[in-house]
Amino acid sequence: MGIYKLDLNDPQYMKTQLSTLLSEKHTTVHSVPPNATVKEAALVMTDHHIRSVLVLDQGDLVGIFTERDVLLRIVMEDRNPSTTLVNEVMTKNLTTVSPTTLVHEALNLITNKRFGHLPVMKDGKLAGIISIGDITKYFSHCYENEAGTLWSYITGDDPHVVSDFIEERV
Repeated sequence: MGIYKLDLNDPQYMKTQLSTLLSEKHTTVHSVPPNATVKEAALVMTDHHIRSVLVLDQGDLVGIFTERDVLLRIVMEDRNPSTTLVNEVMTKNLTTVSPTTLVHEALNLITNKRFGHLPVMKDGKLAGIISIGDITKYFSHCYENEAGTLWSYITGDDPHVVSDFIEERV
């Protein structure tokens, strides 16, 4: 049940590092160069069904371009996406985390600073990106495992019954 293990006697899920979540994700991180147009960046985002792209200059992280940037800095300012460059409207001075950052610490950052994505850096290099969706999925699996364990304790049944029940209802 789920891809994450949870032991109720040791709430390890509160001590889980982002490296665990990164290991479960696809390794592709979509990016554009700073001199890409907003339209080019939006095409990458649309083609891959993602809500942001990292902006990399010769492999170095220099910013992030998100749907929010499109709304606030393109639509609301009535700028032309075909001629506006990403480096003119991207979010700069990013908050980044490391693979050893705990999941609940990343959740606090995302919640308090209203981020959708956190770049993960290791030794000055991009290691991946964590989204609010990744964290939500992680906690969902943890709570599903916890429910299964409690179900088993209360009823003596196989904890997978809860997982099967949840999947049938969705």
